[in-house]
Amino acid sequence: MLGNNDEWRFVHLPNTPLLNCKLSPHAIKRLWKYIESAKQNKVRHNKNLVGNISESLLLEDTNNYFFNNHLKRPCEDYLTSNRISSSRNPFHNREYPVNLYMPEFWVNFSKKHEFNPPHTHTGVLSFVVWMAIPTEYRDQYKLPHCLDSGSPSASDFAFSYTSIGGEIMHFSIPMGKESEGMMYVFPSTLYHQVHPFYECDEERVSISGNLFLEAA
Repeated sequence: MLGNNDEWRFVHLPNTPLLNCKLSPHAIKRLWKYIESAKQNKVRHNKNLVGNISESLLLEDTNNYFFNNHLKRPCEDYLTSNRISSSRNPFHNREYPVNLYMPEFWVNFSKKHEFNPPHTHTGVLSFVVWMAIPTEYRDQYKLPHCLDSGSPSASDFAFSYTSIGGEIMHFSIPMGKESEGMMYVFPSTLYHQVHPFYECDEERVSISGNLFLEAA
């Protein structure tokens, strides 16, 4: 039986956060130029991905501009603050510095009914930039097959992870015009998916990439 003088305290177990930012108009303009170049070069990337979507094309980050100016510093700070311990990060138990680099960079074009099933990525960190969202989640949630659902998810971007108790947890991000220009950075081992959208003939356009580490 515990005595009255026992001292108890909470031990808050860590949970790795996501990074999110609204890219500047200048950055978005640069990314659209990359997309236009990719459409001309037509180097398909579909077979390297799990997406059930019409087309994925490799992008070229000219002179590492996007990585150096919009990813490198915040992602290095993120890794310093959140030591991601996994087989993808062999440096999690040693002091930094390490070199972060981006060898994989592509654009996805999705039509209605197409989707990305639950999956992970290679590398230590991954990111997605939402370039064009042709639907509004409020309208998608009102579709007949979603209307009576306790968890409508049409067109959502979603993450899945385990709690400290081993329970599968889900975190969904509703998608609409306000999501355009948003970038999310997350551990590459984190399961995520993109639900299909409906009743719209325009394309959903997103950019993704994977970041790797090497010893400095």
